[in-house]
Amino acid sequence: MTTQVSPKAAPRASAVAVVLALALCVVGVVLGRDASIEFGLVDGAPWIAPAIDWLLGVTVLGAMLPIGIVAAVIGLVLLVCAVLPRSRTHRPSGSDGVWIAKGSARVRSSSIGVGTAAVDRLVTALVGLVLGAAGLAAAAWERDRLPQFAHDARRTVESWNPAGWADTSWWPWALTGATVVVSVAGLYWLWAHRARRAHSLIGSDDARVDLTSAAQNAAAALASSPGVDAASGRVVDTGTGRLLRISARASDAGTPSADLLASAVALRETCAGAMSGLEVDTQVLIQPGRAR
Repeated sequence: MTTQVSPKAAPRASAVAVVLALALCVVGVVLGRDASIEFGLVDGAPWIAPAIDWLLGVTVLGAMLPIGIVAAVIGLVLLVCAVLPRSRTHRPSGSDGVWIAKGSARVRSSSIGVGTAAVDRLVTALVGLVLGAAGLAAAAWERDRLPQFAHDARRTVESWNPAGWADTSWWPWALTGATVVVSVAGLYWLWAHRARRAHSLIGSDDARVDLTSAAQNAAAALASSPGVDAASGRVVDTGTGRLLRISARASDAGTPSADLLASAVALRETCAGAMSGLEVDTQVLIQPGRAR
């Protein structure tokens, strides 16, 4: 089975996505607090309705121009993060399935799922577009350059009465529903960024292979090879199959020696022969040592 998965870092949008997921969790806590207050479970003053009321009552300010420019720049940065491709952490060694890290600094290839990476990019791009549009609108408002339809929409929004929503029967339930949706979305989004470890056991009911043990044994074998300081093994899910990823740190800096590369190639061929007939591939990542 030929390794087609190139070791790559996580998308730049994933770091933004983790922050957004944490923000969703915080918003869920605030929504839950207000819902508890509306149902009389706890005492305190609500935050959501007054915050919306304050936001709707904002008038044009002199600081809107610099604030709008900052928001537009942040939105542009998020858009760039959303479209930048994932960077490769390793380069090909010339032998199939054996990769060499691009520098001596310790790097770790990401096992983030394709679906999660796509959601990260999409949401980051949407947030960037919203921030950019809001920033440009704030700057245009301060300069009295907003189009007429924006002023009409503003007058429509100003007719809302968030302070009176708390007196309606649907408001506590709306807060509860929003709490559940936002909290579940935030927590699931965070959970999706965990290290993706594939199921260890594979095979039929009559014969099963423990992939975790196989990866650890392969790493131990590579660690005993000349020119290797340490090695570790893990099982990852690539989305199309399972992969034994063996990571080794070379003793010397620079390009690994021919003997070390030969040991890595031999190890991969041994694992490929042992896993013949299974949807499992083996990948060996070599990290050059630090210059002394």
